[in-house]
Amino acid sequence: WKPKDADKDHSSWEDLWYNLGEFAPYHAAKRVFPDMVSHSTVPKHCTIKQAHVLHRHGAKFPDKGHKNGPGNFGKIVSDQRKQGKLNVSGDLSFLEDFDYDLGQKILTHQGSEQMFRSGVKHYYDYAKLLTDHKKPVVRTTSHSSMLDSARYWTLGFFGWDAPDKVNLEVLLDADRQNNTLEPAKACENAYKHSKGDDLVSEWQNVYLQDARHRLQRSLDGYSLSVSDVSQFMSLCAYETVGFGFSNFCHLFTKEEWEGFQCQSDLQ
Repeated sequence: WKPKDADKDHSSWEDLWYNLGEFAPYHAAKRVFPDMVSHSTVPKHCTIKQAHVLHRHGAKFPDKGHKNGPGNFGKIVSDQRKQGKLNVSGDLSFLEDFDYDLGQKILTHQGSEQMFRSGVKHYYDYAKLLTDHKKPVVRTTSHSSMLDSARYWTLGFFGWDAPDKVNLEVLLDADRQNNTLEPAKACENAYKHSKGDDLVSEWQNVYLQDARHRLQRSLDGYSLSVSDVSQFMSLCAYETVGFGFSNFCHLFTKEEWEGFQCQSDLQ
């Protein structure tokens, strides 16, 4: 998992792994903000009486299939191969055997493991707060990745008899329902005033031009856009958490991966 030109840039797997934006596999923060150090442990005169844990979901496959998102380029490769028009070389030679096999919206195995491990960890941290006469509430939505995340978390926390030891409340993933876990549907104005997409487009035209020209030399018969190249980077992330490895990862330099992280922040 090293970026392109790793030896020249003195880069390592961390420069790739930690710059995958919201797709990055979970890892503990390397540094704590200085003003947080004094708050990192419970003061001796305090006692924890209640704990709240908030997860959206574990690692999952893309929300969008072949029409949009990373699957779009996968369909282009498949169509060109069927028509005998796929002409790749160099770094993109692996596309001769590439098939888009990612699932859609559901948890990956890694995502299931993440939530199970979180349940185990929080059991050791907070199980002493449980009482015999009151079951804890685990609230989630009916969206499969979130519902399955809640189930794997309770499995890690309680074990096989989790359904008997917890109140699992499932909010329907419906329009306009008051649901803070899925605010896009509860708030009609959620994305009306967002400038994220515009900023992302502007930034892609800055940080991906060199990569686009470089990769275009290894692909004949199809003109790459900066959006296509960005999807290559997304495929690196999705295939890594979905299958354990991706040939798309080594196509980009340390600086370009830092640009992808910035793109995720803008989004």
